[in-house]
Amino acid sequence: MKLKILIAAMALAACDLPPGEGTSNRYAFVSPYGPRVNPVNAQEFEVILGPSGTFDGYWCGASEYARRKLGAGWSDRIYVASPIGPSLTTERSSAVRFTLDPAAIGVTPTEQFFRWGINVGDSMTISQGRTRCETALPIRAGRF
Repeated sequence: MKLKILIAAMALAACDLPPGEGTSNRYAFVSPYGPRVNPVNAQEFEVILGPSGTFDGYWCGASEYARRKLGAGWSDRIYVASPIGPSLTTERSSAVRFTLDPAAIGVTPTEQFFRWGINVGDSMTISQGRTRCETALPIRAGRF
């Protein structure tokens, strides 16, 4: 029961921090589940994880940002726009870019139902991505 209350409190505490302000001067959005997100341009945003992040963390961060900041609906899709690689907005070595509009950036959506890893063109609905937050670990002090 206490865990459910803690998770509910964390969900309400998502941080919207302008870059350069607050304790996290490199991130525009911090999900209560740990993933951090920065816009890259008008069509793309990148999800940045800590050293112990998982594939689920990328989907969690993308769905949280798309829903909370971009106003996407639960049935809207998020698409992978880049493979895991260096962040374009921070010095972190692992980030994935996502988009809500793959045609705008020349990404061809994949038709495969399930693939391992993070591949350009893969997609999930916001609702599906949100279910991945259950396995994304919260940020602990000193981990980022």
